Amino acid sequence: MSRQTIHAIEAGNYAPNTAVALKLAQKLGVAVEEIFQLDEPAAERATVQAELLDGAEAARTGAPVLLCRIDGRLMATGPESSDSSLPLADGILSAAAGKRNRSSVELFESSQSFERRLLLAGCDPGASILARHMGGKESTW
Repeated sequence: MSRQTIHAIEAGNYAPNTAVALKLAQKLGVAVEEIFQLDEPAAERATVQAELLDGAEAARTGAPVLLCRIDGRLMATGPESSDSSLPLADGILSAAAGKRNRSSVELFESSQSFERRLLLAGCDPGASILARHMGGKESTW
């Protein structure tokens, strides 16, 4: 087998026939399945409908959002910005806001931790102190 053939196999540009695959596995002392595998399809993420809070700056597709249930309505807003770390987010907007400012949100995980989240809104400087006291960074939006 030429060096170019091996490179083409490694790069995924060439799939050898069964005889070549078996000989290669035998020479390497491994099972064929350890060398050649089919890619598993990516698991679909759950999607929910959420209403964007007024003033939410995350109204573009692909933007990270935090979710919170308020009076039975699922609300979304952009995460707190930080220059030094990735923002905390429950998912990303998979479709821009449409009717009644509702958007599709693709969740990162199947857990529904946002169902237990407390929304603290206002301009009181003490709000950030209260939020940190109540639960750390996750509850500061």
